[in-house]
Amino acid sequence: LMREVTHVLADETKMLAVAATDQGRAYHAGYANLLEVKEFFDIDVFRQVLMMIDHVEQMMDVFGLGQLEDQLNILVGDDFGKRELMPVGMVYSRFSLGNTHGSIGVLGPCRLDYSFVIPRVRKTASVALFLPLVTMRVKLPNVAPLLTPKRAIMEITFMAFSVLAAVKQIKIRTIEIMKEPIINAML
Repeated sequence: LMREVTHVLADETKMLAVAATDQGRAYHAGYANLLEVKEFFDIDVFRQVLMMIDHVEQMMDVFGLGQLEDQLNILVGDDFGKRELMPVGMVYSRFSLGNTHGSIGVLGPCRLDYSFVIPRVRKTASVALFLPLVTMRVKLPNVAPLLTPKRAIMEITFMAFSVLAAVKQIKIRTIEIMKEPIINAML
């Protein structure tokens, strides 16, 4: 499913989506998207990006450059430490999936539309938390033919936001209930 998640992220952002896990697995999608971006017309830049994503260790090193653990990270130009990557920008976030930890993000030009990319990377990283539920659901014989991985990811995203909304409502109601005795005591 991580492969499918990176494809969805690449489709949404029209950039290169990359992910790597601490178990040494790498996922990437959207190479062709970079061929539409002028910064990647430079063969040295494009070659360096391809070499980086072709080696899991190098990708994990790049993911390790961020300052914030379990937060959204942004790398731009010289943050990569290589001259060829000066025109490159990256937005990524950490995720946990059971005992597996990793990072997922988008790589493109420094002039990425950050206001568009950042919420999508955040959403994608948070959806990764619910992938075990999707996997269990997809394995059910009567559901599997009807539920494609992309559809499953969309459904689980909706479920995650529904759960968050419900938790928020519970917190609000709890606060209201706690206030009532205090207000009654004051009257």
